[in-house]
Parts: sequence; C-alpha cells; structure tokens
Amino acid sequence: MPSLNQTLEVKKKKHRELEQKIKQEIKNKQMNELYNLACKTGISNLELCSLHGAFLEIANGAKNQENIQRWKEAGEKQKPDNLKPLIIKFPTSLPQDIKSSLKQLNFKWNSFRGEYYGSGDIHILKLLLKNVDHEVVQI
Repeated sequence: MPSLNQTLEVKKKKHRELEQKIKQEIKNKQMNELYNLACKTGISNLELCSLHGAFLEIANGAKNQENIQRWKEAGEKQKPDNLKPLIIKFPTSLPQDIKSSLKQLNFKWNSFRGEYYGSGDIHILKLLLKNVDHEVVQI
C-alpha cells in the first residue's frame, strides 16, 4: 500500500501534467486564432521571413500606445457585413493546407455535392485560392 507521501506525489504529478496540457491547449487555440487572422487579412500565403519582418515592425510599433489604439479601432471597423453566403467549387482535389484554411474560415464540405459552403468574404477567399483552380458562387 502506497504511503501518504507517495499518494500525494502521484496526485501532484497528475495535476502538473493536467496543467501542462491545459497550457498547451491554450497555446494551440492562440495559434489557431493567429492563423485565422492571417487568413482573414489575406497574408497567410506570405513567406515566413516576410511575416517575421512584419511582426518585428508590429512589435516595434506596439511600444506606442497610440499605434495600439489606432490598430484596435481599425480592427473593430471590420464588421461581418462583408460576409456573404458562398459556395466554392474545385475541379480537382485540394492540398491539405487549403482544406485546413477553409475549415478555419468555417466553411463546411458537402460530400454529396462535392463543394464547400459557408459565409465568408469573397475577396479573402480569392486571395487564399489565387493559385488554385476554383469557382466561388455567391448565393
């Protein structure tokens, strides 16, 4: 039979593991939200060094509270008014990264019709799909 100290250590270990798992899930959610923003703003297709340079500029600009306020106001002006019901058709199969991006943008796959459907900004989709043969139909 394990001693009280051993039982306590096992419980502490389980608690630490659970805490680590929760922290990782939060980090994953933040990364998904960041990727979503990159898709919504049409920059997800930029090279990593270009994105890194842009993030460095943002980090430098974030030292100024006026910049942060201006960025916040610009972000709040982006309302979902530009979201339209859309159908996206592809004549060939898609790469996994495009499928993941569409899923991140809340588009669903209709296996019966062989197309994606959902609400989105047609301009963002065209940027995302610029190198893929596709047809976007507004319903």
